[in-house]
Amino acid sequence: MLVRIDTISRVGRFQRFRAPSVQLGHITLIYGENTTGKSTLADILHSLEIQDPIPILSRRTIPADKSSIRVKLSFSGSSGSEEIVEFKNDQWSGAVPHGMALRVFDDGFLHRNLFTGRSVSRENRVSLTKFVLGAEGVTLNDQIATLKQRAEHGQRRLATLRADVFTGIADVLGFVQLDISESEIELRAKQEQLNERLMELQGRHKNASEIADRATVTTIVWTWGPGGLLARINEIFTFTMETVHSDARSRLEEHLAAHLRHAATGELWLRQGLDHIKNDVCPFCGQELSPNSGGLIDAYTAVFNATYRKWEAKAAQDLSAVIGEFRTDQTAVVLKLLDKNRLTLEKYRDLRAEAGHESVFIALEEATDLVRSHADVFQLVLNRTADELDALRQKKLLQLHKAISPYAGKELREAYEALRLAIEKYNEVVATVSTAMQNFKERNQFAPLEDAAAEVESKLVDIRLKLRRLKLADQCVEYTNVDVRVISDLDSVSELRAKLAEQQSEFLSTYFERLNGLFVRFGSGDFTLERNTDFRGHRPVISLGVRLAGQIVPEATIERVFSESDRRALALAVYWAQVSGMPSAEKKRTILVLDDHVTSFDEHRIGCVHRTVAEAAKDFCQVILIGHYRSSFARFIRCYRELLSPTVLRLERTRGGTKLSCWNADALLDDEHTRIASELFDFIDELGSNPGADKLRVFLEHEILDRFREQLWREGISEQKLSRRIDRMAECGIISDTLREKLHIWRVTLNPEHHTWTDSTDEDQRQTATDFVRFVYDELCPCIPTAVTG
Repeated sequence: MLVRIDTISRVGRFQRFRAPSVQLGHITLIYGENTTGKSTLADILHSLEIQDPIPILSRRTIPADKSSIRVKLSFSGSSGSEEIVEFKNDQWSGAVPHGMALRVFDDGFLHRNLFTGRSVSRENRVSLTKFVLGAEGVTLNDQIATLKQRAEHGQRRLATLRADVFTGIADVLGFVQLDISESEIELRAKQEQLNERLMELQGRHKNASEIADRATVTTIVWTWGPGGLLARINEIFTFTMETVHSDARSRLEEHLAAHLRHAATGELWLRQGLDHIKNDVCPFCGQELSPNSGGLIDAYTAVFNATYRKWEAKAAQDLSAVIGEFRTDQTAVVLKLLDKNRLTLEKYRDLRAEAGHESVFIALEEATDLVRSHADVFQLVLNRTADELDALRQKKLLQLHKAISPYAGKELREAYEALRLAIEKYNEVVATVSTAMQNFKERNQFAPLEDAAAEVESKLVDIRLKLRRLKLADQCVEYTNVDVRVISDLDSVSELRAKLAEQQSEFLSTYFERLNGLFVRFGSGDFTLERNTDFRGHRPVISLGVRLAGQIVPEATIERVFSESDRRALALAVYWAQVSGMPSAEKKRTILVLDDHVTSFDEHRIGCVHRTVAEAAKDFCQVILIGHYRSSFARFIRCYRELLSPTVLRLERTRGGTKLSCWNADALLDDEHTRIASELFDFIDELGSNPGADKLRVFLEHEILDRFREQLWREGISEQKLSRRIDRMAECGIISDTLREKLHIWRVTLNPEHHTWTDSTDEDQRQTATDFVRFVYDELCPCIPTAVTG
């Protein structure tokens, strides 16, 4: 068994660790708080177990220096002789001596064999397979992997040949097995004859294809006309205010004639007059607006009311909009289509050259010139019309209520009609030309030519394939040989898989029975585990199937179903099912190392695990339990100290790193309050490190609760805040006012946030601790009521 951890240098917290005098026992508990090097120690033993330096090298002490990593472990055999195993020069000097073997369970076991993070990877399954099957099964598995790797190498070579040599050949195997009776010379002669025939067909086909893709001429669609626009504008020109009161109209005209020199232009001024009346004088004629002038003002209002002004704004807007349309280029769409058809005509020179078609092409050109000429005239007339209408608009807007003569637009109508007739004639000729073009396309269809060319091309493809086969004769032989070997290897893999399944079937069935029993025993009785085998990859791998209440849990959702305790219980069950199934002789040579094996477990799970370990401990060479759960180790000692007589060791942080020492098992059984008291007394006697103000404050609260438990209960004092609890105790007469003041002083002194403790020197803290102990044990007592005298 492992009897001494002699030396660990430059690994994690073990900078210059030596413990040659500390001896491990058959059952050894190694306790250490966090960051004392427990996991590092487990990694060292796992590295020795698998003979891999990586777990150690990855924990090189930071910051690194030039000194090398070194580990020295001492093992004793059945005869009592010890043998050293060393790690130096980045490797182990040998395996575990005396025919013994290590089996390490730690946090890495879970992540290697079951879960990566919270999911299951193929690497996890491969590691689980190796762990469960053992050496014999792994050997057979490795043979399968070797054959699969060789088969995959052959398949990659075949893929390379298909990609680089047989490029573009869909049926490579058929190509390799192609039987050719002609010689290369005969094939070349046939190829030349077919190429000549194909060129002839392609020439004819190309011309036919180009004709089929040509566009044809199209008719002009021109929907613009002046009639509607002229009607709209004349409607505004001829508008009069027939609704105006006749009396108001005459009063206005009399007034304008009497007082304004230019009555016609005065109306424009008068439209805005009402808005300028500021007093009793008319802003236009200067006469006083006496009470008798009210009728005139009413007449103004009747003529120029809000409705009139609204219509005035709309009329101005409509006139601008209509005249704007006359200023727009209305022939652009016509001219654009003329240009497009002209370009199309140029593509049909071959049609024009045919008998009977020249005249129709000339007719279309003449019709085009006629349309273009009338379009130019029409656009000039349109522009002139817009100018004339704009002048009339200005006239109408000066006297909007009066009608002006409607605009006849004779010249515009004549120009429009001439252009429309020219377009109509043009479209008639276009229809004739378009028909000629369609007939020309039908005469030049290429489907028969295409079928003949495709037949020749097919024969050429066949000849080229045969010529290529003759050229690649050597590569075809290689392809055939590799293909035969790949088929043979894959057949062997199938045979070995069947053999592996037959050999391991009974073993795995028994293993999974143990696994399910242990999983239930460790507190996960709601689940049932099943064996699955995955034949993908180089080697078959085992994976765990999970059922919950009889329903299959998909692997992707296991993380949502398993709690952290279930995950760790599963890992421990997988480990223990393997080691507990070893033959007795193998168990006697096996050292079990379990690091923090009850992490996240509740009391029930911890008890079941402890009982399982205790029951099997006598069957193994040695059992080493490493952990930081003090209560867990204390429980183990209480239950099994008499039966197992465990050796208890402790890892402690020191200024130089970590030390390992023998520890009294009774120290593990102390409660937290007792441990704080021991630390406090050791600090005062300069035998231990500073416990810290936070621990002393907790110690004070515990002493108050313990000494005054009855009084606190009777007075119903349940305040959680210490300051309030102290005040309530004084208010209820449990303690004196003097003691209350002292308690408040110690409460503040031991509060890390106030820095009273943390800012003082080590010697001052030791004196403060001494005074604190004296206060707790000499002064912290109930208030004694003063005797009544009479």
